[in-house]
Amino acid sequence: MGRAISSRLQFAVIAFSGMFAALIGLNGRSETSSPETKRFLINLDLERYKQNGSNVTDPAMSPYRILPTLTEYDQTFHYDFARLDAVEARLRGVDRRTALRAIFARLTTGFKTHAERHLAVLKFLHQSSFHNLIQPMRPDGRPVNDPLVLLELGEMRCGHVNRLAIDLFQSVGYRGRLVQAAFHVLAEIWYDDAWHYFDGDIFGNGECVVLADGRIPSMNELAAYPERLDALTSFWEPDRTNTIRRLGGPYPSWFYFGANAYRDSKVEPEYIVKQSSTEQEDASMDYGWEYYECFPDLDRTLKPRKKLHTPAPPRINDVRIVDKSDVRRVTLSWRADPLATGYRVYVGRSTRGWNYDGPSLPAELLKWKSPNGPWRAEMYSARFTVPACDLAWVQTNGTSVTVELPRGMPAYFSVMGFDAYGDSVGRRLYPLSEEILIPR
Repeated sequence: MGRAISSRLQFAVIAFSGMFAALIGLNGRSETSSPETKRFLINLDLERYKQNGSNVTDPAMSPYRILPTLTEYDQTFHYDFARLDAVEARLRGVDRRTALRAIFARLTTGFKTHAERHLAVLKFLHQSSFHNLIQPMRPDGRPVNDPLVLLELGEMRCGHVNRLAIDLFQSVGYRGRLVQAAFHVLAEIWYDDAWHYFDGDIFGNGECVVLADGRIPSMNELAAYPERLDALTSFWEPDRTNTIRRLGGPYPSWFYFGANAYRDSKVEPEYIVKQSSTEQEDASMDYGWEYYECFPDLDRTLKPRKKLHTPAPPRINDVRIVDKSDVRRVTLSWRADPLATGYRVYVGRSTRGWNYDGPSLPAELLKWKSPNGPWRAEMYSARFTVPACDLAWVQTNGTSVTVELPRGMPAYFSVMGFDAYGDSVGRRLYPLSEEILIPR
């Protein structure tokens, strides 16, 4: 279904200055008069998309809503087809290009540079999508790539969310292309006479490699310093249970530049360029993504890399308190992790803003669990923040720590394992333990 390269794909990105208002319509008015499109624009609520994409423990979003047991086939080709039909019906008649322009305009209002707009869209898509065990799929086995349908569903894998990113940027004149990596697809956006990588899946909360001069590098620029990818907080969104995971996520540079990863995934470095005309997009259930061309990337630098994992979240197994007249002595212990070089303990007056669901502490320790309640979408950004440590901060190679605290104030404890590689590349946040609250 690929099409030959046409000269129209060689055009430079439309200059934003003076053109943006024309693209979206003066004063935000749509250039399309269909009642469905007008209704969509009137009701456009970006916060609803972010809630939808971050509310991952909602039973309605569980992958097991379709079957009690999911085979590998189900995870790839089976989906909640009734929900998909309902979403497509609600969006029937909405002009996709007009809607995408309006969304882009809302997201980027007040940002003056292309890089600022890039990061605004990235953060929005991180919050508005999550990598579920099932993926949007049609009964005939075709993946869903309609950008508005994907936003409504919230469930997206790398190929979905990064296609959506390209559609958002292309709606206002930017060029975009998909980048095939090992077991992964990301995107690149063209502006300021260069490509700039965009990954809406592995990372979160708008985290992205930004160079010292403020530029977002291209995929191939990143090959010179892959460790900058590994310094970011990757794979850090909760799953449907929001419970402590047995393993930490792999460092992402392996997927980007590991020669052995490409061999294992049986893919070659290449670019995937959407080739559809506006007429083909308008007539397509997938906004023209069935028309594309693949081009080999002959300049990508691949090297053998180990598939390193971060330490898993520490599992706390003991809390002891000794009260004295003027201080409270608290001892916290946790299980050793073979991947951890050491541990950092954060003790603060305020909660970090989220906790795990379920009994992931021994029964006798549940009384110390911070009462943040079940996962809520509003907790999303807090997951990317290092806990407060205004009462104490301790680094240790052992698996316990004792802290003396003033009496009469609450203290919140979080434990974080770290490894030598992550620290060497500047990683600041690793998977965290349960948050423990020692009351006043």
